[in-house]
Amino acid sequence: MLEKTDISYLHLCPNNPPREVIIMNENGENLQGIIGPYNEGSSLTLFCEADQGLPALRWWRDDVVLDDFYIVTEQNFSRNKLYLEILKRTDFMVNLTCSVIDNNITDPIASSVIIDMNLKPTEVLITSLYHPLTEGYPHELICLARGARPPAQVTWFLDGKKLKSQITESIVKEENLTQSCLTFQPSDSDSYRNLSCVGENPDIPFSKLEDTWMLEIQPPPEVTTQVSVLEDPPEEPKNCEVTNSSSKCILVECMKDQDEGLEQLFQLDVFDTSSKELLVNITDFNPEFHVCSLPAESSFLLLLYAINTYGESKRIEIHANTTSFDEDSDDDDDNGSEIILITLGASFLLLVLGAAISLYKIRASAGGEDGNIITSEDGCINNQQKAYILGNLESGVANEKDVIQSNLNTGTSTSLPMLPISDPIVDVRIQSCPNDPTLTMSHGEFPLLSSNLILQVKFSSFFI
Repeated sequence: MLEKTDISYLHLCPNNPPREVIIMNENGENLQGIIGPYNEGSSLTLFCEADQGLPALRWWRDDVVLDDFYIVTEQNFSRNKLYLEILKRTDFMVNLTCSVIDNNITDPIASSVIIDMNLKPTEVLITSLYHPLTEGYPHELICLARGARPPAQVTWFLDGKKLKSQITESIVKEENLTQSCLTFQPSDSDSYRNLSCVGENPDIPFSKLEDTWMLEIQPPPEVTTQVSVLEDPPEEPKNCEVTNSSSKCILVECMKDQDEGLEQLFQLDVFDTSSKELLVNITDFNPEFHVCSLPAESSFLLLLYAINTYGESKRIEIHANTTSFDEDSDDDDDNGSEIILITLGASFLLLVLGAAISLYKIRASAGGEDGNIITSEDGCINNQQKAYILGNLESGVANEKDVIQSNLNTGTSTSLPMLPISDPIVDVRIQSCPNDPTLTMSHGEFPLLSSNLILQVKFSSFFI
């Protein structure tokens, strides 16, 4: 008896790995290497497909995963769509890679592209220092446009009307920099009109940036003749330098030029180096300027020039800096120490002078009633003898310096009564004991004697 046999059929399909990974754009065009350029601010859509094996696909930005979601198409392909909504400057020359996710593959299959981009300008600036323009004189104005790729196109406008003449342009590709120089000769009617420098990348809509000046036009210098000879503008100030500076102030001094008797003024314009802003404008008859209320620890550009009825001199440029508040504090401390020392010294001298005056008055009031005789209780200072006041010194008496020095050499301590001040003192000699020294006094002097010190203070006749 035969048993029933069940037969089953199994269809085996080999799992072949994908042969390659393809990156395409929205039009189905294959992309490799550097792609683009794409405009900054635009969107970008890329597709990644594997032709067989239905592998998982993943997008990378350098070493960062961007997207690992994939689908299987009706054509039996694996597909991963990458959508970048807004391309930024940071996406310029970035590497995008699509790779197969399969641990069984020794060498991962991948494809990469690099994004090239058109970039907008990041800055447009008229770099010439803002100043009034002289009517009828040519002026060169410079404008820089940075950051655009390719380098920006620069255009000049006057109240919205394009200027075409006398414009030169240079480009530095490595720095994405465009420099444009305009030679502009204003008229009186140009006052308060807007002069604009516009930089743009024509490949990118709405990429314009601009910098604008409101023009200030001054009349040309008056030209006069004297003896049929045209006078020249004044010479520029000489030897200008910053002689002092602090955290708030700058002192600028120059030598004044001899301008043949013509009256002239001196002008100082102070600009902030970073912002190009005019901070201070000073006019004076002397080329010495004390500028204050400046920001601390800042850099400045100083323009100095002379002005007379025939025009302006050449402008002199000086760079200056304000210091920090700490440096001001150190200077104040040094000045304070000097003031304290001077005050203490003056106080000491006044104290000594006051003591001498008081002692003089006390001794004067204690003097004898006899205008010609002084009596000491100890006598002759030591032996109850009298000291006589002589109206005229004898020729044999030693001079004042010798007598005082003799008294110092004795090593004695003697206190002398003062003479009454009712009579004016012309020449005075006080004779002590026979063995003691002799002391002479002149008008307006008094001695204070001790064993080691003589303090002699002279007074004018005001005190007598």
